[in-house]
Amino acid sequence: MEIGVHQVGSPEDLAFEGVVAVCQAIDLELDPGDPPTPRGELAGRWFAPAPDRRMHVLLATIDGTAVGAAVSDQELDGVNDAVAELDAMTDPAWRRRGVATELVHAALPVLAADGVTSLLGGTPTEAGAAFCAALGMTHRSDERCSRLRVADVDARQQQRWIDEGADFAAGYRLEGWVGVVGDDWIEPLAQAFRAMVDAPLDDIDWQPQAVTPARVRERELSWDRMGYVTVTSLALAPDGTGAGASQILVSRLRPPIGVQADTGVVAQHRGHRLGRWLKAANLRRALEHQPALDVLETYNAESNPYMLAINVDMGYRPHRVYGTYQGGITAATTALGAMAATT
Repeated sequence: MEIGVHQVGSPEDLAFEGVVAVCQAIDLELDPGDPPTPRGELAGRWFAPAPDRRMHVLLATIDGTAVGAAVSDQELDGVNDAVAELDAMTDPAWRRRGVATELVHAALPVLAADGVTSLLGGTPTEAGAAFCAALGMTHRSDERCSRLRVADVDARQQQRWIDEGADFAAGYRLEGWVGVVGDDWIEPLAQAFRAMVDAPLDDIDWQPQAVTPARVRERELSWDRMGYVTVTSLALAPDGTGAGASQILVSRLRPPIGVQADTGVVAQHRGHRLGRWLKAANLRRALEHQPALDVLETYNAESNPYMLAINVDMGYRPHRVYGTYQGGITAATTALGAMAATT
């Protein structure tokens, strides 16, 4: 049984259909009640990313059948360029045949040629954790994936969070819109999202960079190419600067499934319950735009009790936990060589 691996260059590449099939098989295993991730979303995510991201897509086959895929994501921010996330996926029907090993073996020289020296990987399974450990990667953080069922939202509680917003945050106000941010609000939105540099990273070797207006817009344009409409609520301080913001991504391609993107409050504006006000107001705006929205999914570090508390109070419930692992690309290459020598 020979495993073949090759790069996929575009959505027009026939091999891309195999990558989609692998990803959708994993989707159905993890969340059988959800519509799987649409082809168009995957194409936009991997082949039309923001300009500050470099991505590679690999397909593994056995006798012409798609059995696995790998995707790398490298952020080119001028500081963390040597770090890349690598996700190696195996179709559930083809596990324990060395597919992930072959995918990583093929991906590492590609990443090394791009200047990558450090690998990041996330996994919700013990088998994935064991594989990361075998590559010399160590556990750095845990990230909780939580889900909110819209039908379970307490409408009275949400109205209270909105009504109380102005009382606890006197002098602040909210602005909101649907779609890519316009010129009027791009600077205060970037100011608000600079709060994300304070998000806990635990032991991950990564240096958060301040968000710029250009990066805010490019990120939203990339979401649009993935089939998402961005719904935004922005809190403005009494002086008119951005104090906090929250965004929800509503899918044009699978309307029932949405994503709670970043919510952040700038440090000097915390303590006014802006986070609750923003999240409640933005959920209302998202539902007005897309009444078919049924589930919202969000990710938070387990070491972030403040945002987790807001989410739990809102009705989010733990869905799964992803362990984050990191290690050197040289050590991973050596480990793969040792694995090959013993098989």
